[in-house]
Amino acid sequence: MWRKIFGITFIAVILALGFVGVAHASNFQAGTSPSVGANQVVDNTLWIAGQTVDIAGRVNGDLFCAGQDVVISGQVNGDVICAGQTVTISGKVNGDVRVAASTLTMTGTVSGNATIGAQSFTQTSSSSIGGDATIGGVNINLSGTVGRDAILGGNAVRIDGSIGRNVNADITDLSLGSTANITGNLDYTSHNTVSLASGAKVGGTTARTEPTYSQRNTAVDMFWGKVAFDLFMLVALLFMGLILILIAPRLFNSTTSIKNTDVWKPLLVGLVAMIVVPVLILISMTTVVGIPLGFLMLASWVVVGLVSLIVSAYWFGRLIWRKQTNAILVMMIGVIALAILIAIPFLGVFVGFLAMLLGSGLVLMNIQKRLPRPNYTIK
Repeated sequence: MWRKIFGITFIAVILALGFVGVAHASNFQAGTSPSVGANQVVDNTLWIAGQTVDIAGRVNGDLFCAGQDVVISGQVNGDVICAGQTVTISGKVNGDVRVAASTLTMTGTVSGNATIGAQSFTQTSSSSIGGDATIGGVNINLSGTVGRDAILGGNAVRIDGSIGRNVNADITDLSLGSTANITGNLDYTSHNTVSLASGAKVGGTTARTEPTYSQRNTAVDMFWGKVAFDLFMLVALLFMGLILILIAPRLFNSTTSIKNTDVWKPLLVGLVAMIVVPVLILISMTTVVGIPLGFLMLASWVVVGLVSLIVSAYWFGRLIWRKQTNAILVMMIGVIALAILIAIPFLGVFVGFLAMLLGSGLVLMNIQKRLPRPNYTIK
């Protein structure tokens, strides 16, 4: 069953030969609650997706994960690349961490760098990041240690821990608690002065940059630019969706006919394809004989990417309006709902990412299902 599911990815984009090598060096898990038990050891790269993902054992390679609730309490001896609604890292990661989440809580240790995009990020006092921390979010709370620089962007940022070098922040409100200790410089851009509690330490200089008038105008322009872009996205998705649903309503129905409990399957296929396909395209482009194949794969992948949001919107419309039998109305409600969610700051990035994974996975699964079994016998 799993060979069939993962075969979708490279069959759809003509990547069979390249993907075989990746698959042999990887371990794939999926389901409602996939996990790595406390006594389990995975000796290669792990791809795992599901509603609830639990990594309690040891992974001797990179970890790619996606799910609603993700808990990493074990040890990962590679990098962690993860997307989820709620992500908790309480174990040990001996590489870098790249996470996109609505809520991320870090109580464990990360030996390398941490790149984080989250609506709410909390690092407890027991947690440590060995390298640089690049964090963007609405609410950021650093109570542990960061070995080198901290680059922060958000609304409310509080530092109660130790920063090994410098802090560079572009924020609304910045506060340093009594246990905060910044070894280097504190440079921040804000209308508000940093709030320093008694006992807070900054070893270097502290410099605040007041946003200039042009910067304020830029912020206003960016706001209205985002509004215009969101409206453009809504109109473009609606136009494309209506055109496609008028051409092939039954195709959209069959493509999105999947049980809610099995939604992890297209999400996992989309995750595998999103990471593996660009790498294999680049590999093909680096060889002279592989350039035509690389362009063919690139064109195929662009088409899949363009259609993915439309397919996700239609699936979302069917989920919202279950009893509606008019495909046009289903597409309209799905596109509008998805466009509204994508327009929400921070959360929209996460929703859009999942929508692309889901849509591309559904498209690739449908292509694989419709492809006839090859027959190389000449009669």
